Amino acid sequence: MSFLSAKEIEGCSKKTITYYRNTILKMLDKINLRIENITTDDLRKYLSDYKNQSNASKSTIDNIRRVLSSFFSWLEDEDYIPKNPVRRIHRIKTKNVVKEVISDENFEVLRDNCNNIRDLAMIELLASTGYV
Repeated sequence: MSFLSAKEIEGCSKKTITYYRNTILKMLDKINLRIENITTDDLRKYLSDYKNQSNASKSTIDNIRRVLSSFFSWLEDEDYIPKNPVRRIHRIKTKNVVKEVISDENFEVLRDNCNNIRDLAMIELLASTGYV
């Protein structure tokens, strides 16, 4: 698939290329139409069915949408298709999870329970980088 070769040239990792390949092949297998005949409605139905059948999260569905958007944009840019059918499928909104901040008291408990200098250094490093 030329699209995957283009992604490899762009510097995508093998893992990313495998994810792209699997995502695109699943979609093509499920929709079962020639690429130039796939419509926005076909892709919306595919994403909806995928979400319902696999109980996938909004993030997963948006990742699939982004892969398909990249694929169809490339097809359009390379003149394989006249118009990208994903263009009208908008980004799927997901919740931003705000992580709870550890209190000063709990941080001191962490520090006090360190058994050696290595553990204390790890706690201090995490705290200084905002992970604790």
